[in-house]
Amino acid sequence: MAMLHFCVQVAEFQLNNGKEFCLEQPGFASSSQTHAMEWLRSQAGVVRFLFDQCMTGLTVKDGLPSRKTTSLTTNHLGIAAVFSSLQCNQEH
Repeated sequence: MAMLHFCVQVAEFQLNNGKEFCLEQPGFASSSQTHAMEWLRSQAGVVRFLFDQCMTGLTVKDGLPSRKTTSLTTNHLGIAAVFSSLQCNQEH
């Protein structure tokens, strides 16, 4: 939890200085429900979305795709535009 709070503090610093940030977590991590993360998501311009890493080419043994749903919290609209469209389409 200390590292998560540190990351939120860094994101706050970035926001206060007109810079971007991106925090990655497992898609359904309980830490995304902490007060610190809820506060961060309530800041202007900050979004959170899920994407599936199989759509980026993540594979496991024998080249089989690995879905690995991942959460990104960011204020960088370019990152959000690219990764938010990477939802598993079940075509692999």
